[in-house]
Amino acid sequence: LGIIPDSMGAMHIAEALDDNKEDNIEDEKEDDIINNRDDFLKLLNDVADYHINSRQRIADFARDLIKKGNYENLTFNDLYSMLLNLGQWKDPAEELGMNDRDIQALAIKYDDDEINEAGQRMMMAQQGGISITPIHATKRIADSIDRKKVIDIHKFMNRTFLRLVAIFKKIPQKERYDMLPKVVEATAEAYVTLKVYNEFKIDADDLEMAVQRMEKHLQEDKAYQQEAEMLAHTMAKLHEYCRPLLLEDEFEKMMTILYEQNASTRKLWIELYDLMFGSNNNHKISVKTAYRQFVKHTKEQSKLMKDAGYPELNPLELGDLYGRYKDNDNIHKLWVKSNCDLAAYLQVVMISAQSQMEPPPPPPSIMRKVKSITPSQVVNMQCAMTTCLGLIKTMMNNEEDDPTKVFNAQYALPFAQGVASIAIEKENKVSGNDNKVELTGEDLTIAGMIHSQTLQGDMKFMEASMKQQQYIAEIMNMCGGPKPRWGVRSCITTLNTGAAADIVRDTRRYNQQSSRRNVSNIQYTDKSAAVSEWRMLTRVKYERIRVDKPIVELDGDEMTRIVWQMIKDKLIFPFIDMDIDYYDLSVENRDKTDDQVTIDAAKAILKYNVGVKCATITPDAARVKEFNLKKMWKSPNGTIRNILDGRVEIVYYPNNNEDEKKSIKLFEFKDNDEGGVVMGIKEFEKVGLWYEHRLIDDMVAQAIKSKGGFVWACKNYDGDVQSDIVAQGYGSLGLMTSILLCPDGKTVLSEAAHGTVTRHYRAYQRGEKTSTNPIASIFAWSRALNQRAVLDSNQRLKHFAQALEDACVESVEAGYMSKDLAICVAGTSKISSDQYLTSEDLIDYFSERLKVKLAKPLKKRYALVGPRLDPPKYKSEDL
Repeated sequence: LGIIPDSMGAMHIAEALDDNKEDNIEDEKEDDIINNRDDFLKLLNDVADYHINSRQRIADFARDLIKKGNYENLTFNDLYSMLLNLGQWKDPAEELGMNDRDIQALAIKYDDDEINEAGQRMMMAQQGGISITPIHATKRIADSIDRKKVIDIHKFMNRTFLRLVAIFKKIPQKERYDMLPKVVEATAEAYVTLKVYNEFKIDADDLEMAVQRMEKHLQEDKAYQQEAEMLAHTMAKLHEYCRPLLLEDEFEKMMTILYEQNASTRKLWIELYDLMFGSNNNHKISVKTAYRQFVKHTKEQSKLMKDAGYPELNPLELGDLYGRYKDNDNIHKLWVKSNCDLAAYLQVVMISAQSQMEPPPPPPSIMRKVKSITPSQVVNMQCAMTTCLGLIKTMMNNEEDDPTKVFNAQYALPFAQGVASIAIEKENKVSGNDNKVELTGEDLTIAGMIHSQTLQGDMKFMEASMKQQQYIAEIMNMCGGPKPRWGVRSCITTLNTGAAADIVRDTRRYNQQSSRRNVSNIQYTDKSAAVSEWRMLTRVKYERIRVDKPIVELDGDEMTRIVWQMIKDKLIFPFIDMDIDYYDLSVENRDKTDDQVTIDAAKAILKYNVGVKCATITPDAARVKEFNLKKMWKSPNGTIRNILDGRVEIVYYPNNNEDEKKSIKLFEFKDNDEGGVVMGIKEFEKVGLWYEHRLIDDMVAQAIKSKGGFVWACKNYDGDVQSDIVAQGYGSLGLMTSILLCPDGKTVLSEAAHGTVTRHYRAYQRGEKTSTNPIASIFAWSRALNQRAVLDSNQRLKHFAQALEDACVESVEAGYMSKDLAICVAGTSKISSDQYLTSEDLIDYFSERLKVKLAKPLKKRYALVGPRLDPPKYKSEDL
């Protein structure tokens, strides 16, 4: 995408032309499978009908299994084999050996309203965007399904899909790679349909009819839309484990060729520009000769790629492969050097426009190139490019021969845009831009989007943008091609700074006027847009956030130590480039070092100001025997508090007035070996607050029946017990994070306030899957990272800490949770494994949502100011 199609893009739209266009047309007629407009129209409709009927066929397949019974024990492999034997897994175009490029070329050739309408219908059918008639529905049952039931079913579908992905990825790779992706997707839909019937006793058509009935309300329902979007995302995840179009080494070789082709194409454009517009506009070469050189070059590049045995890939397929192999540093370098990152981002912008979503910000690799471009420089470069494009258009029009016999529309536009784009580079040098890198038309597009509000009021810029679109249309007309249509049905997408806003506006208008969206058995969303955006956002090669100063990490014991490692591997270090001062506070290592490791860790926290701690064992007599310890070591938390000069303060705001902040210092840990909290009655009296001593049983009753509004000071044991009771009142101990703030106002230690979850650890040792809530430990990391960000003025790190917390909160609100939270919803006696995720799967889900949040503009959920945590307010209906 962009004002400069790369050489790969040129290959997608290029036909193998000889210099004599008329002779070549005759050759094409002999080889074309579809050689007239009516046959092409029929093909488009046949492909659409095939995809609509295929969805009905899958639903009928599941329905037949239900009638026969004994479907509950069918495995994924069983269903796959049964569906594979049904056959007919190629649509009519595929049966003819035609690919997307062939369809696109014919769409340009036979462009008219009826063809475009049929093409849109085909695309919507391929994406699941056309409703099927629920012929097997029972109206009485469908009418009994309300909106809450629809959302509940969708949540169940999502949980089932997640389990299915876990099942599928455990199939040996060789076996998975032999499976047809189309049949895998059909198997997944049938599998979920069967599970839905087994759980709710609702037929797919009954659900379809219910959704159609309340479609308008569902489109406005945030919870429903979120579940629908996640269904498409999970289906995309399933596809990741199918055989890719190219394996890693093959893709790396192809990217090397692609980079070389893009470089050689750009070199050619520069040569042609200099020959056509040299000093004093001395034309050393005619536009006809320059055009033929470009055609010859493109044909050679296309042949080179074909001879190497690589398939023709559209931008989404190319991005999908990059997403798989982005951790390969060479592939990532080639991806960025080839400007594929920019093309992929523009694809996301298009998808966001189609889905009426706000596009994500450009990735760092792009921003580094364009961040220094000012609005005035954008205007100058836009004018320079438009002027050059106009000159090329005039030269083409002044050719002695008929332009339609000299120029082919599919080549002429990339040629003209490519040569004109060199004017951007020339203007960039003339204007004295500090950017040391070469700027392309796509860079200009991004810069224009960044400064869109300013540029919309610049008449010079708007005039140049309109002229550019006019010149493009005239070039297409003189070559016998169709006028570009700014919207989702563009055959050759030409983005520029002016047209980018038009695309967003016009695609939204088109979506509002087009057929209503899909209400299918399994996916109730624009699958193409949702899947594409999810793939792009979750597969970005994130530039890790550099943190200059370290954080002190205190590792722990048992199950929390296992979960702690998962959090680091999947949620922290893929995104953060940071040194860690590591201390192993496992009970075995504390015993081995005579607890010196705890003292060293505390001193390190004083040095670096930020520590994060995993839950640890405070040994009792049984633990001493279990681990064969030298002695019953003290709580590491008490040791650390004493060294850190920690203190307990109460901060309060009289009359709820934030301007009247007051504090009461209750206890200082310094040089105090007693532990616990000693209440200072006189401190309360000094500020005029009421205080009284109560027995623990009386205070527990008071806490249960009250609405809060009091400070409850406990001795150590009572504090451990009662804090757990309060935490469970909010959902789970697994949500409770503790933060110790030192008197210097900057030294902080954050940790999960629960224990080491011994019972889960025993199950883990037996090889069983566990569902341990990781949220408190994740928030321990996010709070520590936030404090590091505050101390270092690191805004990117602060953004990450908030995104990490939001990803966890939003996942739970959407129904993706660990077993302890699911019990709050379903009850202990009614809980089943399909209502919660294992620790590993839940952290994986957090990671996927985190990637999307990092790629999208962050919605401010709550302020992160220093070490204080202001949690989001939950509503009762959220769970």
